[in-house]
Amino acid sequence: NGDRYVGRIEAGQRTEVGFDISGVITSVLKSEGDTFFKGETLATLDTDRLMAKKKELKAGVRRANAAKKLAKSSLLRAQSLKASRNISEQALDEALQKKNSAEAEYELVMAQQASVDVELKKAKLTAPFDGSVIDRMTDEGRATNPGAPVLLLEELGKAEIRVGLPLKEARQLAVGDTLKVELGTQTFNAKIDRINLALSTSRVSEIYLLPQDYEDQTLISGELVNVVLEKSLALDQGVWLPLS
Repeated sequence: NGDRYVGRIEAGQRTEVGFDISGVITSVLKSEGDTFFKGETLATLDTDRLMAKKKELKAGVRRANAAKKLAKSSLLRAQSLKASRNISEQALDEALQKKNSAEAEYELVMAQQASVDVELKKAKLTAPFDGSVIDRMTDEGRATNPGAPVLLLEELGKAEIRVGLPLKEARQLAVGDTLKVELGTQTFNAKIDRINLALSTSRVSEIYLLPQDYEDQTLISGELVNVVLEKSLALDQGVWLPLS
């Protein structure tokens, strides 16, 4: 009993994902229809260059650390000689400068190593949420640039329903109201999450609902449903009033 409006089930999130760095794609581990969990690796880049750079920097760290220790020991000896007046002020200043320079070189190499570690981490494309692959947009062996899409993903388990209503009807609703939804032979409730009164290109206001008690199989993005506005609700809110 009530007016029915056609709505569409939509995923909570649908997004294109890609790498933050450039490189050659070595694997795309998921294809259309595959599901995944948040944090799971979806694709990888070639890391041979980065691994070689990391190995080089490890040697650089050892070298810089040894130089830092030597400079520190030299400064301590110079300070000891200064106490007995067996070293000039200039020699002491030079020992201090060498120590500071060695420490700066060590910090620089450590920062370069940290930068490579970050790039190695970015060479793995990980899932931002639990979901499924809608479209695979590239293949192994192709070069990619930062931000270039690799996969189109859709979130699972957080479906919402979007329905267009006449402005007059939409104005009678409020966030938190519960409406009945029909999907085939199933009926379930959905709570209003957002209301956009601005008229769309089809001259309707858009209402977004979150399913509350749907216990059948997972709602599929793109399915059509009927959203029911019961007339009793309209009467309770004083919309339809008798003329006499």
